[in-house]
Amino acid sequence: MKLINMFINGTRNYGYYDAPKKIDISESDILDIKDIDPNICCKKFNFLSFACDFNKVDMVKKLLKLPKIDPNKGMDLKTPLMIAISNKECVDYEIVKLLIKHPKTNINYLNIDNQLALSIND
Repeated sequence: MKLINMFINGTRNYGYYDAPKKIDISESDILDIKDIDPNICCKKFNFLSFACDFNKVDMVKKLLKLPKIDPNKGMDLKTPLMIAISNKECVDYEIVKLLIKHPKTNINYLNIDNQLALSIND
């Protein structure tokens, strides 16, 4: 829950009081919404790049099952695969394996430094 609040910045302004209110919703609550666009970006992340950055394996599995998911759409000119490979918390590279096996993943995208995902050495 704390992570999803970080994702959506945790506050919204309501009514004439203009007072910030917390949005209390979990990752799976959002992903269970029938018509949600899983590729939507909020500030810095989309759902998949967020899950890769925070090493949320179950969230990545759930996202990759969605028919609308674009596993190549990331953040800051990095694909989710690049983010997962660069993630120091990703010990067993389960997310990397999931992304590489996904039929829509293009492992040949280049980042801003002209590097392929599989050649990143952060």
